[in-house]
Amino acid sequence: MNRRNLLAVFGAMAAASACPAHAQPYGAQGCRLLGTAADSFRDSVDLVDSCGVTLIDQTFPVERQILVQLFGVDPSFAFFDDRDGPNAFATTEQIAGPSAHGSVCFGTTLLRSELNRTWWGAAVAGIAAHEWAHIKQAERTRRFGLPWGPVVKRELQADYMAGWYLRRKNMAGTPVVLDGLGESLFNKGDFDFNNPDWHGTPQLRVEAMIAGFANGHMFWNADGAYDASAALVGIPG
Repeated sequence: MNRRNLLAVFGAMAAASACPAHAQPYGAQGCRLLGTAADSFRDSVDLVDSCGVTLIDQTFPVERQILVQLFGVDPSFAFFDDRDGPNAFATTEQIAGPSAHGSVCFGTTLLRSELNRTWWGAAVAGIAAHEWAHIKQAERTRRFGLPWGPVVKRELQADYMAGWYLRRKNMAGTPVVLDGLGESLFNKGDFDFNNPDWHGTPQLRVEAMIAGFANGHMFWNADGAYDASAALVGIPG
């Protein structure tokens, strides 16, 4: 899909997202937790350093260093038991340890489901990058006093930046099979347009990620990728 077609799809998405929506419970916005939502989450789960999978426990600290380096934000990080609903979250609250940038939490049920994929490496790294992108969004909106905007646009921007992240890793010599993240995002997309936490259709999510990967060679840092993705989805830079 070329840029003109992608912009047309995002335009249709914007119209759909203008439909009446239900109230957002506990201040949650997509997979981003705000205020009382973060407090409730912290009080209801155990946040731990180990996911229980030796390979991930050994390799994710290196992945985290790359995420911090490329995104320019350093949230605290923890795993949690998400057996009631596979998920990952980002929040500006310091629920997983002290950090001026907030916290990222990755569910172990979600993790294990991704590990069942043939190309699980790209899926796990891409999901982590999606959450790091939310931390970057919070940092940018705070720094420049920008509105957050529709949840779905922020989620698609995070998908774009996940694709950008995988491209940067690939350019640094890490083999990346994009199908791993593409399949994961496609399976997580849906058509629940009126849901305030809607992340986008399967096609939108995959196309946003592919756009980030395709253009990743143009942006050496996350701010450049942020500006390009903000213009693409139609939110303030």
